[in-house]
This record gives sequence, structure tokens and C-alpha cells, in this order.
Amino acid sequence: AGRRPRSPAMRAICGLGRAAGAVSAAMVPRTRAAVPFAAAVVRGMRATPALAAKKGKAPAAAKGKARASVDMSSSVLDLSDMTSRMSGAVTHLERELAKIRGGRPDAAMFEAVEVDAYGAKVPLSSVAQVALKSPKLATIAVFDPTLAPEVVRAVRDAGLNLNPTLEGGVVLVPVAKASKETRASLVKLASMQCESARQSIRNVRKHGLDDLKKMKGEASEDDTHLATRQLDALVEQYVEEVGKLKDAKLAQISED
Repeated sequence: AGRRPRSPAMRAICGLGRAAGAVSAAMVPRTRAAVPFAAAVVRGMRATPALAAKKGKAPAAAKGKARASVDMSSSVLDLSDMTSRMSGAVTHLERELAKIRGGRPDAAMFEAVEVDAYGAKVPLSSVAQVALKSPKLATIAVFDPTLAPEVVRAVRDAGLNLNPTLEGGVVLVPVAKASKETRASLVKLASMQCESARQSIRNVRKHGLDDLKKMKGEASEDDTHLATRQLDALVEQYVEEVGKLKDAKLAQISED
């Protein structure tokens, strides 16, 4: 009863305060409800593969795919050296097969011929040009006439069973289709060369397995199994390449 009446200005100020409180109270529930929703959105964004990739985190599926590929560098064996040795066996085979003529005469049969020229062994193609003048005669035009005798000697000693002669600075080489007996001999020779290459590749595998045995107690069982699988994969690859070279050469020998 003893309260002093408020002035109009004071009543206005109090009214504004009550209105502001009501607005604040009305907004609080919405804000609280929005917090869990925002958190859920953020969690969903973190789980998105695209965003995970930006942060340097690959999705689980991508990680599994990467692990499925075989990493040759992770082997406990020196696979680079073994690959080089197997590849060397195939390269050597290619050179040896090139020395074996096919059933049909062609200029390619002279590709493996090497000539002593200027103090070094060089391919015939670098000092002369071969051409087939007829199905029974090949000619070799030597760029430097002084090397013609060396070319004759190189062709004669190349193991092609050819008897070249020198006439007027041109090397003449009588050639003919291989007889049935000659073809059989060439097939046998080519097969022996291919088997020798396979054996060289298998020997590399044997040495690799021996190295693994020496690592017993140092390398884990999983690492040993992985290295064995990698080594077998290399052997299969190069043995298959040898098989392709053999098929191509035997087909060339059988040509009429």
C-alpha cells in the first residue's frame, strides 16, 4: 500500500523488459533443438567419402582395394635382381632364335650375323644391305668394299648353313627353302634353346627359394609366403614369354 506509483516512463521501460524476456524464452527451445540436429549434420559430413578423402582419409572400400594389389617392393627378396636375370634369359633366347633360319628364305635370317669391322663386332645391317633377288639368291651390298671379305666370313660362320661368295664387290648367298630334314633339325635346335631358357628361369626361382630358407627365423611366415607367390608370378610370366617365342619360331620354320 505504501508503494510509490510508477511514472509513465518507468512503466514503459518495464513493459519492454517483459516483452524481451518473452521473446528470449520462446527462442530457447528452438536453439536447444537445433544443437543435436547440427551435431548430426557434422557427423554425417565427416562420414562422407569425399570429405574424408580431402582430409587424407580414404574410405574403407578404397583401402581394401589398395591392399588387394601386390606390392613387389614389399618383398623380403631382391625381386628386381631376379627380374633382371629372368629378362636376361629371354633376351639371350631371342638372340639365339634369330640365328635359326626359317623355312622360307628372307632378309631377316641375316639379322643375327655380326661382322668384325674397324676393331669391333657390329651387326651386318650396320655395314651392308641384304636383299633377296630371287627365292634362291640373296645379295649383300657392302657399304665399305674393304669389309666385303669380313662379311663373307661372318655369313659363312653364322651357323645358317650358307655358302656365300664374293663377286665384283657384292656378296652372293645361294639360299633355298629348307628341306624336310633341315626343318626337323631346326625345330629340334629351337626347342632346345627354349628349354635352356626355361631352365635358366627356373634356376633363378631355385636360388630365390634358397635365399628364403636362409632367412628362416628372420622373416615372418607371412612375408615368406608373399615372397614365394611373387617369385612364382615372375617365373610364370617369363616362362609364358618363352612359350610365345617358341611358337613364333616354330611357325616360321614351318613356312613354305
